[in-house]
Amino acid sequence: MDIWDMIFSMFFILLGSGLTISGIFNLVKSNRLATNGISVDATVVDYELVERSIWSEHSAYDRHFVTFSYVVGGAEYQTRYELVATLNEPRYFIDETVQIYCDKNNPEKLVISDDKNITRSNIACVVLGIALIILGIGYIIFK
Repeated sequence: MDIWDMIFSMFFILLGSGLTISGIFNLVKSNRLATNGISVDATVVDYELVERSIWSEHSAYDRHFVTFSYVVGGAEYQTRYELVATLNEPRYFIDETVQIYCDKNNPEKLVISDDKNITRSNIACVVLGIALIILGIGYIIFK
């Protein structure tokens, strides 16, 4: 095995490790907010579609920002939340009430109770990371 094979393998192992660690970290962080956070009813006060990407006839997604207004401990907050959703999933509308979970110590940190895309994207990140690690190790072993 020459130096370029080793660099190639280490690149995949490091990239896979980074993706795996990032995905696990984000899953734990969003799960912690959902389990330990304060449940609050928030009102949608602004909606901004940033990007619409259509990959095929049956596959597309929207990237948008939703601004929520809510009260925690007598103080009113307005927080802008980035949301990526497939076109088949519900979108939020002005004056709609949505359940969110926010951090007790920093109420501007929030997660939407029904935002399943956070979990999906982080699980995909972990799976891809593990696959890259296996590819890198496999390349070292079987080269």
